[in-house]
Amino acid sequence: MPRKKFALKKNDKAEILRIKRSGDMSCTTLYRLLILLALDSQHDVTSIAGFLRLSNVTVTRVKALYAAKGLRGVLSDSPNPWGGKKFGEEFRLLLLMLADTPPPEGKKRWTVRLLSEEIKRRFRIDISHETVRKILMQNAPKPRKPRK
Repeated sequence: MPRKKFALKKNDKAEILRIKRSGDMSCTTLYRLLILLALDSQHDVTSIAGFLRLSNVTVTRVKALYAAKGLRGVLSDSPNPWGGKKFGEEFRLLLLMLADTPPPEGKKRWTVRLLSEEIKRRFRIDISHETVRKILMQNAPKPRKPRK
């Protein structure tokens, strides 16, 4: 079964060209507009990704976002239009309180890996050490510096 060809709506194409000519946009918005124009010209995902030096996933997500939400959805300034934050404010506070406690016996300080393992053990919440690091960077002093 042949794939359905991608086509921008006439109004959307005119709007994209108008926005592009204005030059007043973020880099993310420019890339999204270029992806849509390239898809409209029937270029394949891999060649678009290679030319713009983006991942295939990015091109595919912009294509899917346009199909789902139209041009306004693509132009929204949301950094991640496919989902929100996984961990709420209560979890952030819990993590910060845990980081403020003395480290486990035999350890001099908390590390992000130790914190993520402790959260998994105590609360049965699957969280990566990278997510722990990001939350701490946004909200708290460095975990490696013990408080007196």
